[in-house]
Amino acid sequence: VLMNTALGLVFGVLYFQQIPHDNGRNTAGYLFSLLVTLLIASSIAVCMNFPFDFAILMREYYAGVNSPLGYFLGRTLASEPPSLAFMIMGILPYFMVGLAPSAVAFGWYCLLFFIVNFAAQSIGYLASSFSANPVVGLSILPLFITPMILFSGMLYERNSVPPSLRWIQDISVMNYSF
Repeated sequence: VLMNTALGLVFGVLYFQQIPHDNGRNTAGYLFSLLVTLLIASSIAVCMNFPFDFAILMREYYAGVNSPLGYFLGRTLASEPPSLAFMIMGILPYFMVGLAPSAVAFGWYCLLFFIVNFAAQSIGYLASSFSANPVVGLSILPLFITPMILFSGMLYERNSVPPSLRWIQDISVMNYSF
């Protein structure tokens, strides 16, 4: 919670009341950097914990006690209250930077933040499923996150992507969230 509060304050102070007087660059920079931070922080949090649960998951699966679907549904529901701490990082700077003060706009903003958090956790599960060692999962994580950032549409014109790589845009969380 402390890390998320500190990051939220950094974003809030950096972009303090710049959005209402912006030509679009600061707004795009704020949203992009906030979503990238969320993508990295949420996936790292899962990468550090899932390898320790993997042995339990496999033991229960082979014993016929629990299915992977049950495990992931339970783990996802159990991880939602702590992952709401990531919402602090997005909610805290919302009004500081001067985004739309309407309840509907704020609701869509929070929903987007929640969905990106959920997708980032899924990427963390994917990366950490390659090994029982969290260090290996963390070292594999950039292989998934970096293309999502590159193919977000923020760093290039979407039409200029070679046809052979356009499928990466379709699976990029950042492409849909930004």
